[in-house]
Amino acid sequence: MLDPKELIGTLVANAENRGARQALQGLQAAAQSPEGQRMAQQISRQTADAIERAAKAAQAGDQQRARAAVQEILRTQEGAALAAQLKKLLQK
Repeated sequence: MLDPKELIGTLVANAENRGARQALQGLQAAAQSPEGQRMAQQISRQTADAIERAAKAAQAGDQQRARAAVQEILRTQEGAALAAQLKKLLQK
C-alpha cells in the first residue's frame, strides 16, 4: 500500500529546488491531516501505483517520465477528483 508520509518525506529530502521542496512540505502537511489520510485510504491500487511511478521518476530526476505518470493519473476520473481534493486541502 502507498505510504504517503514515507513517499513525500523521501521526495522532500531529495528535492534540489527550494520551491519544489516547499511545495512538497505543504503536501506533506496536507497528507498528514485527517482528511489527507482519509483520501489516501480511498485511492485505488491502480492510482496508487501510478502515483508511486511518478514519485520514483521525480526522485530519479526524470521529469519527463514523472510528468507522463501524473498526466496518466489526471486522465482518470479518480485522479481528477483526487487532484481537486488535494487542491482544496492545500488551500486551507
